[in-house]
Parts: sequence; C-alpha cells; structure tokens
Amino acid sequence: MAKYENKDRKPYLGLLNFEGDVLRAYKLGVSDYVIVDDYHEIIEFTNTKGVIFIMNGGKPITTSYGRTYTIPNEHENARPSDEQLRQFLGLSSLELEEEDDLELWESVQYRMDEEGFDYCFESYSHWDEIKDKEFHRLRLGFLQSMEDLRNYIDKKVEDGRQKEWEGELDE
Repeated sequence: MAKYENKDRKPYLGLLNFEGDVLRAYKLGVSDYVIVDDYHEIIEFTNTKGVIFIMNGGKPITTSYGRTYTIPNEHENARPSDEQLRQFLGLSSLELEEEDDLELWESVQYRMDEEGFDYCFESYSHWDEIKDKEFHRLRLGFLQSMEDLRNYIDKKVEDGRQKEWEGELDE
C-alpha cells in the first residue's frame, strides 16, 4: 500500500475516530477523495457518492492492517455528524439517489482515460456505488479476461524458459 502525504494541506474529515482518526477522507478535488487509515496508508480513492455509500454502510472498509469497519455499526460518537459530513462534501443532503447519475459515469470515464483502463477497474475502485448490473457484469468479465491473459502469458514464458533450460529450444 502507498502512504498519502498531505503536502498541499487538503481539507479532511475524520470518518471514524477512536481517540484519533482511524479513517480519514481527504478532499482532492470537487468530488474526488482519498480515504486513508491511521498509518496514512491509502485505503481507497473515491468520489462524493462513494464516501456517502461507505458512511451509510453500503460498503465495509478495511485498514492496511486488516481491521474492517462498517461505519454505521460503530459508536455514534466515533463518526462525524451528518452536518459535518454534508459540509465537508459540500452537499445539502446525504441521500443517495437510487439511479446512477452522470457524476458517477463521468468519474468512471475520467479514471479510465487518465489512470488507464486496467488500473481503473483492477486497482482504483470496484465501483460498488454503481448499481447497474450490466456494468458490473462487463467489469468482472474484463477483470477475468485480463487475469486469464496474464496467466496464459506467464505460462508461455515459464514453458519457454523450461525448454531453454532443458536445451530443447533452437537458437
């Protein structure tokens, strides 16, 4: 895991605090956030809806040392108030719409274009806040195909090295 250094003094909000922030969200842009644990290890990059999804218990979050939290299940005094969360996110309401909206799709598109297609789906996010079943079917199929191709290439290299080692490969 990578450490997050807040060199630019980005605004942040403690998402879970037990005598110190166990989880903290830093605001990277208008609707982009990074969530870090108490060791400043990057746990997840997300957007506004992703933060709300996590805070509403839609997704448990695991620290770099393996402790998993479902935020609404933790003591209410350990969580920010709804008002603090709304102010930090710049929203008038914390209600998630049932339908996926343009902001989410634009976020996916931006990550694909700027971070790379494979990184977007393999490392950046699982995009749990998107409820579109076809999207997830295609995303999981892509990840499986990528893994299959990687395994196939690894096997070819391994077989080639084995033949070379055994002296069977013509030079």
